[in-house]
Amino acid sequence: MLQILQLEMERLSLAKAVSDRASKQRLQALDGQLKKLKGEQADLTKQWRGEKDDMERLQSVKEEIDRVNLEIQGAERDYDLNRAAELKYGTLMDLQKQLKGAEVALEKQVGTVCSLLFGFAYKDNLLQVGTICSPLFGSTYTDSLLHFWMYKGCLNLT
Repeated sequence: MLQILQLEMERLSLAKAVSDRASKQRLQALDGQLKKLKGEQADLTKQWRGEKDDMERLQSVKEEIDRVNLEIQGAERDYDLNRAAELKYGTLMDLQKQLKGAEVALEKQVGTVCSLLFGFAYKDNLLQVGTICSPLFGSTYTDSLLHFWMYKGCLNLT
């Protein structure tokens, strides 16, 4: 995002002085870079929204399960066993299936790519974490963190 903003500012300044050939070439190069970066940003935004929607769906199903469990307890307290059975073996079972589906969807999305909600690692951020964590946990913690993110494919230190 910051790089896009910088390139936009450079593009605006070049657009005012498009008199020579070098400026025109630089302007075309900037347009190409901006198009590429905006495409990447759109992809990341789409991924983030997908993960966020899956997380919200998962959270809402969990909340609904909690609400139904409270209703079941209330029905059992009131000896409304028909209502308790209906909730326990009907509604609750359906919600548990929905929860399983939401968990699978989230796991599939998070497991296939570097998750934006669950620690998308940039080299600089990871090294900052390592610098902070090294004195607290020792260098083995930092090394294992680096190896984990490299294994996940989210980090390339080369």
